[in-house]
Amino acid sequence: MRTLLILALAAGVTALTLGSMGCGSSGGTDSASGESAVPKALYVQKGDRICQANYAKRTRLLVNLRKQFANGTKLPTQADQEQILVNQIMPIFWEESKELNALPPPGEGAEEAKEILAALERSIEGVEADPAKSLSAGTGVEFKEAEQLAHEYGFKWCGRS
Repeated sequence: MRTLLILALAAGVTALTLGSMGCGSSGGTDSASGESAVPKALYVQKGDRICQANYAKRTRLLVNLRKQFANGTKLPTQADQEQILVNQIMPIFWEESKELNALPPPGEGAEEAKEILAALERSIEGVEADPAKSLSAGTGVEFKEAEQLAHEYGFKWCGRS
């Protein structure tokens, strides 16, 4: 039963390949980095590649966890599940956030892209602050805003559920 809980948790987190895009200005050049803005379509394409790669990382992790707990002899405790969530799954989301932040900003929709990333980071922080809540209510609660914003922006992999 606990194995199913871990798998459900992991599947929920995986499904949230969170929509999140890097910060940038709405003008043609990002004044902080000097990078030129990119077309929104290219920005979404590059972001989706990042999210797809991180989705694959989470999937591999979940497959390994399933194998580890499949025999049912050593089921993870609540504390173990919380540690898996915080120490193994959330770092992949932080990596995704970092990679998305490194993208050149979009020329169109830069403020929306900033808000998606901010929502992602708030979501990760929420899970890390109260992993027990995420295990009981599902991480979709924390990531709902980031998912919605990402889909509205046009991402297919970022914010995928």
